[in-house]
Amino acid sequence: MFMYDEILQQPLVIGSLIQANQKTITGIKRVLTQSMPKTIVIAARGTSDHAAVYAKYCFEILLGIPTSLAAPSVLTVYNSKIDYKNTLIIGITQSGMAEDVKAVIEHARAQGAVTLACTNQSDSPVAKAADFHFFCNAGTEKSVAATKTFMAQLCAVLVLAAVMHQDPKLLNAIETMGTELELFLKQADKIVHDMASYKYMDKCFVLGRGLLYPIVKEAALKIQETSYAIGLAYPISDFWHGPLAMVSDKMPVFLYSSGGKMKKDEMEILDKLNKIGADVFVVTPDKEIAQKAAQSLMIPDVNMFIQPLIELAAAQLIAFGIAKAKGMNPDAPRNLKKVTITK
Repeated sequence: MFMYDEILQQPLVIGSLIQANQKTITGIKRVLTQSMPKTIVIAARGTSDHAAVYAKYCFEILLGIPTSLAAPSVLTVYNSKIDYKNTLIIGITQSGMAEDVKAVIEHARAQGAVTLACTNQSDSPVAKAADFHFFCNAGTEKSVAATKTFMAQLCAVLVLAAVMHQDPKLLNAIETMGTELELFLKQADKIVHDMASYKYMDKCFVLGRGLLYPIVKEAALKIQETSYAIGLAYPISDFWHGPLAMVSDKMPVFLYSSGGKMKKDEMEILDKLNKIGADVFVVTPDKEIAQKAAQSLMIPDVNMFIQPLIELAAAQLIAFGIAKAKGMNPDAPRNLKKVTITK
């Protein structure tokens, strides 16, 4: 199936990303060296919106620059005017066809803001509208459920954050992470096979926190669009404030765990879920956390900014495995098409 094949292509996509964007990286570095933005605003929709959430964490942790997600309808529907001076505007869209993302870029560029587009189509309208274009270079993606293009988007915004932070160590880690991902994907068949136990799942919760929250959102979306099960995504910190009441005995819960800085929170929610009797599946590099869950998938312990990309690959395989167990075709979800244009 296309989705499965494209998941396996991701190490090669990551490996080519920096080299394919050397001109853009040099140009961005030159412009931002002269004047670092006071704020960053990101415009995106759907899966790309999850990449924007990941970017927010990267920029704010590494750079200390307030980063927000645009509400394009403020411009396209309400016809308001926003002051984007001294702001870096980033538009993220796989197809480059998103008219609302393009509107934000054009509005900001007219005010003199630095604009950057991240797309998988170098000749697309959004790519042409921006000052700079970061090319995902993922090749044609045939499955409706995005995998390799989303992985490329995450890698692209992390490269940008590392460049702005002047962090050669992180850039080197990004360049070599394809090898780590390739090794992890050697167990892809087993991961898919092990999802057979979720054949009858019709709803689940997906939890994580911090840098893993955008992966949680994407994991839930992939489950929704490929197996038609209801996947509800929450950061662990918000889950305590009400949604926990919906968890009952045997309820499937997928917990994406980083250990490290979030380990205390992850252990606390895991203990609570175990007490309730939930069916918890944990994806983690931490053995202690893995041993507490009913089921677990160990991933390599890598740089905290790169770890979400490894966990993303796990989430993609989990969603594919559940869809396959249910007899669904994840390449062509009902009611959906590859390119969705909103205004």
